[in-house]
Amino acid sequence: YHYLFKKTEPFSLLLASFVFLCSLTFRTLDNALCETIPFGIHFLWHCLNSIVLYLAVRTLIVNEKT
Repeated sequence: YHYLFKKTEPFSLLLASFVFLCSLTFRTLDNALCETIPFGIHFLWHCLNSIVLYLAVRTLIVNEKT
């Protein structure tokens, strides 16, 4: 949609989707790796989700009509 309608930063939501996929992967692997990695990798889920939120909101703001 953003690409077809020539919106600002047309691939930012695609990037956000990729980051979310990585985030979901780390969340899924967290239980399996909990015994191997003592501090776990659950924090990566939260860090990457904050990046997804940033990218989504930024895309909304830069494409907002004034």
